[in-house]
Amino acid sequence: MQLLLTLEERKVITRALEKCLAQARGSEFEQKRQTANRLLDRVLEPTLRFDADELEDLSDILSSCKVEIKSRIEVEMDPAAKNVLIEQRKTIEHAADKVTEACMMA
Repeated sequence: MQLLLTLEERKVITRALEKCLAQARGSEFEQKRQTANRLLDRVLEPTLRFDADELEDLSDILSSCKVEIKSRIEVEMDPAAKNVLIEQRKTIEHAADKVTEACMMA
């Protein structure tokens, strides 16, 4: 399934996958690391094409990101930094909506 994302959505997804890779340390996270690497390869390709399982994995990662960024927004005291986080959340939500829609069509 081909997925159309804006450049900003690609950047947010790339950062989320890179963060996932950084957090997946140790042998118990090998599967998560392999999944994140495979998805990162797909996101960096000029044409985004995912199979149904990859879309589900990407949806799960973006859902985790939404929860994390929401908690960061709640504790952020600096209004400027909070606004940046809010914009990031909006971009993640748009990308997640597109991935969810693609999941339903796959």
